Amino acid sequence: MCEEEAKDHIVTDNVCKVNAETGEVVQLTHFASGDGISGDVVDWLADGRIAFHYNDCIYVIPSDGGPMTELLNIGAKFNLGDFYDVRVSPSGERIAFMYGLGGQNNLRIGVVDLKTGKLRHPLRGVLARFPAWINNDCLLYSRGRRPSGFTQTWVLCLSSGRTEELTEGPLDIEPTFNARVGAIFFAHSTDRSAFLETHIWRRPMPRRLIESWFYRRKNSKDESRDE
Repeated sequence: MCEEEAKDHIVTDNVCKVNAETGEVVQLTHFASGDGISGDVVDWLADGRIAFHYNDCIYVIPSDGGPMTELLNIGAKFNLGDFYDVRVSPSGERIAFMYGLGGQNNLRIGVVDLKTGKLRHPLRGVLARFPAWINNDCLLYSRGRRPSGFTQTWVLCLSSGRTEELTEGPLDIEPTFNARVGAIFFAHSTDRSAFLETHIWRRPMPRRLIESWFYRRKNSKDESRDE
């Protein structure tokens, strides 16, 4: 997603899909230049639809092309100001996103259940960013610590309330989960001030570990608030 055409590459404000083997690019949306999707978030859902953020709304479009359908108008339904990094769960039933309460230094994560239309704030008091779904109930996020400034990758199980720290680096951000290989991937740096010097790391995430989060209630060792 970008704004102009570069030599030998297609850069666009639209949603496209690429055949990894042939390199064939198919454009699925047709927004005018400068009026395209917001941010860099595009989610491929379990039923084959593709979700994206456009003009304060979350839309889905069939992966083979066709009309786009609105899932939720976050800007109209919730008076939250700016919001970022919108992520749709694999089932398309929940939406997680960051939003600012007084600026970038006070970002929080909200989760909307599309069946009920209710907005939850499951991580009140936690400096949380970059949500990413493992499944329809478990959410990865990067959590900042005060006063150290360290940022690690955590997981939240919405049904049990369980939170757990998954990484220990001084700067571990923007986690994602790959179900095919059973691992999370995240940007890691040994220097918490070196955002431009991160490398992609991988951590195995066995299914038995994920399943265990559903049965363990949040306990006294779980940290759910800023220090």
